[in-house]
Amino acid sequence: MTASTNAGLSPREVEEFKHGAATPLQALCFALLGGLIARHVMPDPAVVAGGMVAGVVFQAVGLGYLTWLLWVFNPAVRHEYGFRGVSVAVAHGFMLLFPFTILALLAEMVLGWQAVQAFCSAGIMAGTATTGAEIAKLGGGRIRSMAIPALWGMVMTTAWMLGWGIAAPMIKALLQ
Repeated sequence: MTASTNAGLSPREVEEFKHGAATPLQALCFALLGGLIARHVMPDPAVVAGGMVAGVVFQAVGLGYLTWLLWVFNPAVRHEYGFRGVSVAVAHGFMLLFPFTILALLAEMVLGWQAVQAFCSAGIMAGTATTGAEIAKLGGGRIRSMAIPALWGMVMTTAWMLGWGIAAPMIKALLQ
């Protein structure tokens, strides 16, 4: 353990990044956001459940690929913490999606706004930015730690919005 690699981390935090596990909170958030969007396609329970499954799949692929990118392009973090450490950093970063999910639920269910896409996009970008900060804290390169998550966040938000935009009419056509 070197001072440059673990700058600012307590021994407990170092241990958590080396041996911790990702939290299922991100999967729950993406499931809820997917269900809320699917509800606009058709308020059928089967469609909403399908949207929730699509949200979890999107989360698994999107965050899995982000984890892999950060692992590949940050050799110091890869050497010190391994894939698990990068995965925990991504999980920590995407804890920030939770308040955006709550806001989306309140906006949809209480206020009657159709704002899920906006809250989801903002949550994804905030999560990727926080993930970059977590990787930098672990000793990753400053530019790589912030640029890779920011670029991947843009890809994820674009894929989320376009994916639902393309899927919604197809789902409606299939079910009518």
